[in-house]
Amino acid sequence: MGTRAFSHESIFIPDGRTESEESLQAMSQENILGKVKTLQVRIRKRHDYRCDIERELTEIY
Repeated sequence: MGTRAFSHESIFIPDGRTESEESLQAMSQENILGKVKTLQVRIRKRHDYRCDIERELTEIY
């Protein structure tokens, strides 16, 4: 397979190489999921803001 998984965080280290701590963090699924969640929250806030503006414009006209 060529990689080993350590712990439940699914951090993969290629066999025969040592990776820096930053590289390990970048490969962590937990890190990626955190970024995805942050992006989803930002998108949701923008969507809610746009809906509020559309609702206000509809009430005015």
